[in-house]
Order: sequence, then structure tokens, then C-alpha cells
Amino acid sequence: VTILRPELSSQAMTMKLSVSPSVRNSDSLSVVLKVRSHFFHVPSRGKGPCLVHTITGDLLRALEGPENCLFPRLISVSSEGHCIIYYERGRFSNFSINGKLLAQMEINDSTRAILLSSDGQNLVTGGDNGVVEVWQACDFKQLYIYPGCDAGIRAMDLSHDQRTLITGMASGSIVAFNIDFNRWHYEHQNRY
Repeated sequence: VTILRPELSSQAMTMKLSVSPSVRNSDSLSVVLKVRSHFFHVPSRGKGPCLVHTITGDLLRALEGPENCLFPRLISVSSEGHCIIYYERGRFSNFSINGKLLAQMEINDSTRAILLSSDGQNLVTGGDNGVVEVWQACDFKQLYIYPGCDAGIRAMDLSHDQRTLITGMASGSIVAFNIDFNRWHYEHQNRY
């Protein structure tokens, strides 16, 4: 396995991996995240749990999804250790760092990109339908839906100040959205 490009942020490091031809047909890693002293990884082929390891490689736990969540595809981890895992067919689960299932949801989109805000309070998703959705991470309450784009979303990232969401589209275009996580945080506090 060869590391292509580490992407550094103040919260976590994401490493995109390239797999050598000799291990392409095996259960190789597709996503690895390092948060504080833990590594999280998702198997790239077949079903299986997301695994949590120490930096030295000791297995701490397996994050087993609910019965209908067998094939993990994407993972995003907050600095507090909450793990949002996207499975096939629009299924999401939220786990604590101790492996406890906190929440789950199902949406009608084939999600291609997920990310958490820097404080871990908000989840942003995008997929084949070209719509960016913002969710409260702890319970998957939908906070906002942006107007749809003319192509599916393949990648997303937030600016350093957390005010601009950049999406890479299936058409090759890039779309920037203004995003204000503080607005939803404020509205949620006033409601409850």
C-alpha cells in the first residue's frame, strides 16, 4: 500500500491510498483516518466492519453496523471521536469512540462525499442527485438542503474558515456554496 497524499487539518489527517496490483483483489484499505492516537479504516471490498486501531497497530474495536449496514463506503471522524459511517444504499450510522451506535438514518441518494464541520456538530453529504444536505451529526436531523446542481457530487471540502463549501461535480465543474454552521447552531439552541 502506498500513501499518495496526506491532507492535514487541525482535526484529523486523511490519507488516500493506492494499492499495488498484488493486493487489488484482496480486502485492501480504501480510507484511513488518523484522529489523535487512533487510526480508523474502512475495507475497500466486500462487507466488514470499520476497524479502530492504535497508532502502534493494536486493534481496539470493530464498529459493526446495524443489520442492514454491511458494506461501509465512507467515514468521517470528529476530533471528539464520533464516527459517521456511510454504507451502501443511503444508510448512515453514528458511533461513539467506544463503538456504541448512537444514531442511524437512511436517505434516497447514492452518497459520494461526506464531511464533518470542524466542531463535529454538522454533517454535510452530497451524491449522485447533485444535492448538498446539512445534518445535525448527533441525531441526523436535517438542517438544510441546498438547491440541486446539474451533475452529481463526487467530492467536497470546506474552506479553512468553515464558510465556503467546495464541491467537485461529475461533470468536471466545481461549485462553491456559502455555508454558515453558526446559523443552525443558533437556531437549534433557541428551539430547545
